[in-house]
Amino acid sequence: MMKLLLLVVIFMLVGSNEGDTRIRQKRSDDTSTTALENVVQQQGALIQQLGTQVQTLSAKLIALEKRLPSTFTPVAFTVHFSHDDGNNGIALGPHQVLKFDSVVTNIGAGYSVQTGIFTAPVSGVYSFFLTIMSTNAHGNVHVALVRDGTALDVVFAEGQSDVYDQGSTQVTTHLRSGQQVWARQNNGDAVRGGWWTIFTGYMMQADV
Repeated sequence: MMKLLLLVVIFMLVGSNEGDTRIRQKRSDDTSTTALENVVQQQGALIQQLGTQVQTLSAKLIALEKRLPSTFTPVAFTVHFSHDDGNNGIALGPHQVLKFDSVVTNIGAGYSVQTGIFTAPVSGVYSFFLTIMSTNAHGNVHVALVRDGTALDVVFAEGQSDVYDQGSTQVTTHLRSGQQVWARQNNGDAVRGGWWTIFTGYMMQADV
């Protein structure tokens, strides 16, 4: 009888310990589940925030693309005279356009060898560079850098006391598509040819 009572007590104690263990395990599982749910909620909120930011950036990118020209072509040219007659130079008449006939670069096809005039194919900010050399036999020479008939600047080369003097200028200006720039005689009757007299221009930035 004593042994039976002892077995019953042991069984009750074992059952009680197993119940406590199951309760503790359940509480631990509940805590882990809650923590995992919190992490999932935080990640969901972060994903939603990132999605909103992506939509905002996409809208800005589309707006910028609409402002840019559909096709962007770089514009640049460098030209000079193909020949040089030394002291005789290249003869110039009153207000004559200097028709540079040797093309080094003509990206965008803005410069015309036939007219000596550059026509802006794209609206934007342009920079032009002009260098001239006087002849020793013909004296001083002035050449104007002209935009649509209005002088932007005048280059001077002294050819009386200074042998083969050179003068240069660089001008930055805004051009609308179709506006024109050229080099024009302003005074004097000749310049040196070849590489001694050269005309360059390029677009720095297109309008958007």
